[in-house]
Amino acid sequence: MNWILGMIGGVIVAGILNDVIQAIIDKTLKEKPPKSVKIAEKSEMIFGSIVLLSSIYFVFVEENIKLAYLSLIIGFFWLFIAICLYVGKNWARVTCLVLSVLRLPTIIGVIFSIISVYLLFFTTEAKKYFKGIPYMESPEVDSFEQSEREI
Repeated sequence: MNWILGMIGGVIVAGILNDVIQAIIDKTLKEKPPKSVKIAEKSEMIFGSIVLLSSIYFVFVEENIKLAYLSLIIGFFWLFIAICLYVGKNWARVTCLVLSVLRLPTIIGVIFSIISVYLLFFTTEAKKYFKGIPYMESPEVDSFEQSEREI
């Protein structure tokens, strides 16, 4: 039971870390990523955090330091890929596809793979974003402003 609470805490910490990194990156980006890319990036960030936390499990519970180092490296790599997705690197999108196929045999990996592949490869906003073409999300308009326009 303690490891479940540890995983939940780790995902929360990863979410906070993700928000801090995004706030720093947002100041340098010319164009913000579309919602589909943001959701896929957060999904990959959570999965990378789970892999990172598994390295702690391998050290303290299994006492397998080699597997812990491997898990640590893979976790940091996954976080790096997530950040590069947010920035709009097309190679990160392709790498995410390859990694998504590789993690399909795992139970939790299926969920993350389906989310990421769909959002990164089957939405027009994501396709345009990674090609560097300006995309147009639906503008958020207040209902009051919209009713004034109709008059």
